[in-house]
Amino acid sequence: MLAACPPPAGNQPLLPPITVAAPTLAADAVRLMHQAQSSYVAVVQGTTLLGLFTTQDLVRAIAQGIDLQTVAIADLLRQPPTTITEAEWKTSDSLPYINQPPNQPPNQPPNQPPNQPPGLDYVSVIDSAGVLLGVMPVRSAGAIALEAHSQYRQMVENSPNPIFWVNRDATIQSWNPACERVFQYGQDMLGQSLHRLIPTPALWQTVQSLMVQVFEGQSFANVELTFCCQDGTECLTLARLYPLANPQGQVEACIFTNTDITEYKRVAIALRQRERDLSDAQRLAHLGSWDYHIQTQTVAWSEEVYRIFGLDPSQPSPSYRTLRRLIHPADVASFEQFVKQAIATGTAYNHEMRIIRQDGSLRYVQNRGQAIVENGRTIRLFGTTQDITERKQAELRLQQQTQRERLIAQIAQRIRQSLDSSEVLSTTVDEVRQFLQADRVLIYQFRPDWSGRVVMEAVERAEWSLCDRII
Repeated sequence: MLAACPPPAGNQPLLPPITVAAPTLAADAVRLMHQAQSSYVAVVQGTTLLGLFTTQDLVRAIAQGIDLQTVAIADLLRQPPTTITEAEWKTSDSLPYINQPPNQPPNQPPNQPPNQPPGLDYVSVIDSAGVLLGVMPVRSAGAIALEAHSQYRQMVENSPNPIFWVNRDATIQSWNPACERVFQYGQDMLGQSLHRLIPTPALWQTVQSLMVQVFEGQSFANVELTFCCQDGTECLTLARLYPLANPQGQVEACIFTNTDITEYKRVAIALRQRERDLSDAQRLAHLGSWDYHIQTQTVAWSEEVYRIFGLDPSQPSPSYRTLRRLIHPADVASFEQFVKQAIATGTAYNHEMRIIRQDGSLRYVQNRGQAIVENGRTIRLFGTTQDITERKQAELRLQQQTQRERLIAQIAQRIRQSLDSSEVLSTTVDEVRQFLQADRVLIYQFRPDWSGRVVMEAVERAEWSLCDRII
């Protein structure tokens, strides 16, 4: 019986049908094989195929002392021909194998199938009438299994990833060259316990637990393991553990395939440290970073921007609409004008504005933005937001102090230059009210009994006047 795997890409080409009649002397048939440089001839009787005579049959006949000059070729055929139909050939694999046992998956050929015809190297392809169309080389399941084992071995040996397997006692049975390169131990690790490579008792317990489950048929992926290297360093790997079974389906080994992620982890740890350092620096400087995606209308904020706006950094990044609601109503128009101009022109901007936190407190911030342009179109804005409240308040205090000193100097100058006290007082109270942005400023003249009269007044509305009243 012939079994075949699905074809890789098209069927295997046939060898030409070199035929001889059944009564032909074996010596003549061999001579024809030599002339055609063929390792077989097809023996036919009329149009019926009796079998194939191969070089192996020739060697066997010579070893038995058979006189090829006196024996018909048909008498040297050892068994009926193994044939497949033309339709089977067109759907057959290029590497069919013979006598596959029932229930044996095609992609798992047995090491030695039972009752395999010895020395079978070819299969004959016949048409629907039984006429020989050609001959197809075949290989036995054992040969296929041997080649598959060889290919698998090459894959393991050439893999850049450390691959090894252990038996139930955690004794290392296989150790590929990548293991030697990464772990710095040679083939002397064969027969050694895996425990030797595990740095901590806790991790060893974890590995033992995983191995128990692997020998029960389970597999594991993306397991982070740490191994001790010969130079005393530790290697961190992303490991996959899976069972290795014998032909009877019994798990005999646990395979470890590892990807060295030591450098990746080192870089990741360094990156996280840099992120923490950046976050600390931003917090100290009250300076945060942001990234605005125009198409999705979403804003990505650093933690410090959340703190500046009085929001929880663990919450999702706010949308543009949410950001707009946090801006002081009087500053929304100017903020949007800067943003629109940056999007339209792809230019940078620098803008100060006020924000109102959820607790009602007012803060001053400075935004610096830069546009990212692709194919003439602005797709992103990114930049920084800095809390400048303390600086702004200091500027306001300085500005008020300057205005106060200027006002006092103006009043003193007016007193020196004018003899009209009423004019001096009237001008003074009006300027003081404007400076203080007050509704009313007045000058009160005390009497000995502490009563008094309002002698001069600056008031926002005339009907509120208290001038000349005795209080």
